[in-house]
Amino acid sequence: MKKERALLIVNPLAGQRKAKYNLFTIIEILSSKYLLTVHLTESGEDAFRTTESLRDEFDIFFCCGGDGTLSQVVNGCADADDPPTIGYMPCGTANDVAATLKLPKNMPACAKKLLTAQAKPHDIGIFCENRKFVYVASFGAFTKSSYDTPQAVKNALGQSAYVLSGAMDLTNIRKISADIVCDEKVYSFDDVAFLSVCNTKSAGGIVKFPDSKVALNDGKLELLIVRYPTNINMLNDIFAAVAMQKFDSHGENVILVRGSHFEIKTREHIAWTLDGEGAGEHTNVVIDCVKGAINILY
Repeated sequence: MKKERALLIVNPLAGQRKAKYNLFTIIEILSSKYLLTVHLTESGEDAFRTTESLRDEFDIFFCCGGDGTLSQVVNGCADADDPPTIGYMPCGTANDVAATLKLPKNMPACAKKLLTAQAKPHDIGIFCENRKFVYVASFGAFTKSSYDTPQAVKNALGQSAYVLSGAMDLTNIRKISADIVCDEKVYSFDDVAFLSVCNTKSAGGIVKFPDSKVALNDGKLELLIVRYPTNINMLNDIFAAVAMQKFDSHGENVILVRGSHFEIKTREHIAWTLDGEGAGEHTNVVIDCVKGAINILY
């Protein structure tokens, strides 16, 4: 039986350089089933460029890195007429996608699981008509923690690096005025502290969404709005809602609604992130969900 062609894209710097210590074992495991080629990334956009240029030459793209590496691979292949299947081996810091897909954190164990995993359709988001994201687009409190934290600090401290950066970011939380359209629903706030449009059950390794609220291939994304806490009681209510996964479309301080088309306008330029990476500053953002745009092994 002819082996399928697979490209393994490895970010050697991700997640305390875990890939470096597991690479040969992963190659041995995947080579038992696939005709495998290996590529080590050398720059920030390398995974995207490599995937885009080779997406018609391989049946499967395995990526070994953080959620940002996976996002680059998805951006590189999602526009193909017949996008290749994607297999993800997490070795980043937060690994929100891996938590959502229930992939093992141990990389060799994950590689073994992918050998027998089935390819399942997965929705993606389109940000301002050109950029794609796998699991989250966000602005406000904590969103700068991921891409502002130096890679060396992430490697040294792991998840604690995000917690530390997030704690430091608390002093910079501010009220953001936003007009929001979610399908046919209209919202207007003068006090948004955090907003995300996501397709995930885990965000930042901290916020967890209940399984009943999230489906990964239903053509819908989740809009989460957290309002600015004006007093300690409100702050406690927000923390309690997040900790107990009490997200309600009619909530006062934490609001969760679902939709497929979003228009978000702010009165000033606001820095956005996509899958934990900086996406520039914007005042008008349009986000659309593309149902089943890619196939991921899990």
